[in-house]
This record gives sequence, structure tokens and C-alpha cells, in this order.
Amino acid sequence: MSRENPVYRSRIEHYRELQQRFSGARSGDPAWLRGLRDESIAHFAERGFPSTRLEEWRYTNVAAIAGSDFELDGDATEIEIEEASGSPGVRSLKDALASDADSVRARLARAPEAKDRSFAQLNSAFLSDGAVVSLAAKEVAEAPIQLRVPPTRAGAIRLPRLLVELAPESRATLVLVCGGGAGLTNLVADFEVGANASLEIVLLQASDEPGFQVTNLSARLGRDARFRSHTLSAGGTLVRNDLDVVLAGEGSECHLRGLFLGREQGLVDNHSSVDHAVPHCSSHELYKGILADRAKGVFRGRVLVRPDAQKTDATQSNPNLLLGAGAEIDTKPQLEIYADDVKCSHGATVGQLEPDALFYLQSRGIGRDEARRMLLRAFASEILEALPEDSARDAMDSRLDALLASAGDES
Repeated sequence: MSRENPVYRSRIEHYRELQQRFSGARSGDPAWLRGLRDESIAHFAERGFPSTRLEEWRYTNVAAIAGSDFELDGDATEIEIEEASGSPGVRSLKDALASDADSVRARLARAPEAKDRSFAQLNSAFLSDGAVVSLAAKEVAEAPIQLRVPPTRAGAIRLPRLLVELAPESRATLVLVCGGGAGLTNLVADFEVGANASLEIVLLQASDEPGFQVTNLSARLGRDARFRSHTLSAGGTLVRNDLDVVLAGEGSECHLRGLFLGREQGLVDNHSSVDHAVPHCSSHELYKGILADRAKGVFRGRVLVRPDAQKTDATQSNPNLLLGAGAEIDTKPQLEIYADDVKCSHGATVGQLEPDALFYLQSRGIGRDEARRMLLRAFASEILEALPEDSARDAMDSRLDALLASAGDES
């Protein structure tokens, strides 16, 4: 949508005015925070919402978002923290700003710049609350840290921020549930994983309502650090996830896994970027998609191996199943290699449930519906069995059943 379009300009002005009212009600906030908000809304107004003319958004049209005047949904930046979060280093961003503003400012300064990400800038324009997770050196969170973004009502927007920092040799598992809803959830999360530290995250997006979810997640890994992510997406009108990982310390390693389910006319878009900035690092990426009805999936994975990043080991794979004649997947795994002593591979497949496998199961007395269910679960099992937490696995299992029912007997 062109910024010369008067309707488009009115939407930009809507968010300018919304941000001015928001900041005006928080005149007691530190000057640096108010300045950050003002700078962010200026960047957002300059760039506007992304259009399909941009390569990164070629297959994902956000006109339905850009054409809406969303209002703030109550305490629109809140992230709920479960009491049994497994670590004393978990608090709201609001509390952290009140008690330790300098530390938060320093943490935000180390977070990756996202001036080319319109949704990230819109989030920063309303920076106020969310959650902060900080583990001291050698601290271990024995139980998963449970966080939840509340559902967003129709016509409203939520803009939570999550900051996670693991000191050297610490370890944690974090489960973040985005409650969906009929509005727009626009989440930004930054993860900093210190030397020899280990962080595993689960992002669960499951909604029965026709809403929108956009996430910008970034991780930076120190020497010999470990980072594992599990992105699980099902339901909603449009889901867009951007995940950027920088392997900044030698010996660091990341595993990125995802399962996305689409039905009716929903769209799920996963974009990932892995930057091998130094030698002796490894990255392994596996995203699987299952699409029914007229749903659409998008996957774009970019692995960058810089000139000095010798001894890199990188794999990337995106298998997909289409259960409906109108379902569609646009997939583009990419390798960009500037070093010569590396081991890298990538690939993508698109297919349907194998007729011979269905026939085999039915010939053993298994009904067709149950046979299809078994094949779908077998396809998804590599992702689901790797999850560190049962509730997310159960949630996606129920979504698989709903997807199968939606697909009818087309496959």
C-alpha cells in the first residue's frame, strides 16, 4: 500500500496520535525511554507497514492490518508470569524499569537494531511493560519459565516486549504462549545467551479466532552457547514470525524447529536468519508445514556464513504436506556462503499424504480416518517429540485433529 495513498497516511497518523496519548500519560518515565518511543514511531511512520513489493514480504499481504485503526487493548504491553516460573530472575518489565532502569537501558542498547522492521518499531513506540528474565552465572531454572500474552480483543492491539539474558554457564527453558484473539498481537523478544549457557524456548501460537499475530525474535549466542527454539503455529487469519540468530562466539550452536498448521484461508509465514559470524559453529533448522483447505504457508530460511566462519556446519530443511487442493506453500531455503571450509546443506519438499502408505494401513484393518491421522502424527512427530514441555505438545495434537477434520477426505 503506497504511503501516498490518503487512506494509508491516515492510518500512520492514527498510530502517531495513539503513541502521543500513550507517552503523554507516562510523562514521569525516564527521558531516554520517552526518546526511544519517539524515535521508534518516527521510524515506523517513515517506513510504514511492509508491502508485497518488498522481497521479505512478497508472499504475505498485511493490507488487512495496515487498513485497520487498532486501539490499545487495556494494559497492552503486559506479559503474564506464572507464579511457579522456576527461577527468581523473572519479573515484569514495568517493575524492572522502576527499580533498575539503567540495567534495562543497557540491555535494550545491546539488543539488535530493527530499524528495517516496521512491526518491531511499532512495538518499541509503545515500550512500557512485558517481561524480563535474567539468570546469574551458573544459575539453573529447574522448571520451565511460563509466560503468557493474553488474548487480544477484536479491533485492539497488544505490543509486549520480552528481554531474556542468561549469564555464563546458566540454563533455562522458557515457554511463551501467545493467546491469540481477534485483534493484533505484535511481540518483540530479545535473547542474549552467555558463554557456555543454554536456553530452550517454546513459542506456542494457537487461536480459534480470526486474529493476527506478528513476532520479531532475535538471539545472540556467546562462546559455546546453546540455543534451541520450537515455534508452533496454528489458527488465526495471519501469523508472521521473524527469528534472527547470531552465532557470535566460537563453538556456539542453535537448533531451530517449527511446526505450522493452516486451515480455511489462514496464512502462516516463518522467516528465519542464522548468521554464522565466527568459526566452529553449527546450526540445524527444521520447519514442517501442514496445510488444509485454502490455507497458505510461507517459509524463508537464510543461512549466512561469513568469510572468517570456517568449520561451519549448517543444515536447513522444510518439508510440507498439502491436504487441500487449494492449499499453497511458498518455500525458499537459502545459503549465502563466503567461507570455503564448511559443511552446509538445505532443501524443501512439498507433497501429499502417500497413497501407498494409506493403502497399507487400511489393508491392515485400520480405518481411513485413523490411517490419515497416524500419517499426520508421524509427519509431525519429529517436531513434537523434541518439545521440552507437555502442554504445548498436547495443544498441537488437538490442532492436528481439528486440521484433519477440516481437510475432510481431500488428501
